[in-house]
Amino acid sequence: MVVERADAAGAGEAAGHPMLLAGFTVAVIGHRRRHRLADLLEEHGARIVSVQGVRAVPQDFLNVGRVLKLSRWKMLTKILIPATLPYMFTGFRLSLGIAWLVIVAAEMLTGRPGAGGFLWQEYNSLIFEHIILSIITIGVVGFVLDRLMGLLERRFKTA
Repeated sequence: MVVERADAAGAGEAAGHPMLLAGFTVAVIGHRRRHRLADLLEEHGARIVSVQGVRAVPQDFLNVGRVLKLSRWKMLTKILIPATLPYMFTGFRLSLGIAWLVIVAAEMLTGRPGAGGFLWQEYNSLIFEHIILSIITIGVVGFVLDRLMGLLERRFKTA
């Protein structure tokens, strides 16, 4: 017998998945603002992970700052930001991947020029060489974006 009850966590994740919202949002805001859609979806993930990073700062770090009587600015720049940077960059990398996915999907939905639009046109024309080429290109661009964000993360990493 199949149980038709969705658990609360699973239902919330499905309802908030970026790709489920992409088609509806592109239809509402139009194809000219597809970059804004990616911005909105990107901010959400990075914000959640950054807040989790602030919550994960060990209480001992904050206590040391209080004992040293650090100002709020010093506490932020010397303790909170360095402790949350790994979480923030994780959120940035995830958000960048989601943004790239949404941009390609929005181009496919609208048929506008871009990697997704080209893929969709070639799919409709059944030109398999171009389909494979565009899939590889989309993957390589996503990989390069992730590597660039990794380089940026290493640049800001504190030892």
